[in-house]
Amino acid sequence: MKHLKDVLALKNQHGLYVCYPDSKLLQIIDKMTLHNVHHIVIVERDTEKDINGIKSPGKVVGVISDRDMRMALNTPMLNKECTSLDQMFGDFIKQLDENRANQIMNSSVYCKHENTPVKEAIEAMKSQDISSIPVVQKGSRQFIGMVTRSDLLDLLLEYVEKDTSESVGTA
Repeated sequence: MKHLKDVLALKNQHGLYVCYPDSKLLQIIDKMTLHNVHHIVIVERDTEKDINGIKSPGKVVGVISDRDMRMALNTPMLNKECTSLDQMFGDFIKQLDENRANQIMNSSVYCKHENTPVKEAIEAMKSQDISSIPVVQKGSRQFIGMVTRSDLLDLLLEYVEKDTSESVGTA
């Protein structure tokens, strides 16, 4: 396990979850909820490409995390002007329906290519204080996968379990 492409190969990745800059926030929240993901990559429309048998949904232009969503939206519970639950949640749904990805996405996306060493990705996550890295084709921004802190913790756990079982076997 030396490169990000190795991490992607081990992941049980059922799809690359993306939206477009003009996607409604309501669509993004729906996709995050449906697929139980914390990040949605925003790609340019009409930039799909087949890369060595992997269908890239497009070029990365942004990322939205669940934290970005919470920070960008007025939390209805904090709106003291609302007089009813219907008004409170109606206003919230209206915000989700009217606002677009390009209004809240982080467009300074820290991407790495598939041959990036895992150690470098871990160091980048730590130094940049980020919890995911979109993996792109080298020399382009074509999205081919996502590596998250959780993925890297799974690798660490696998390594520790392997090391522990080898230690027990030799004791």
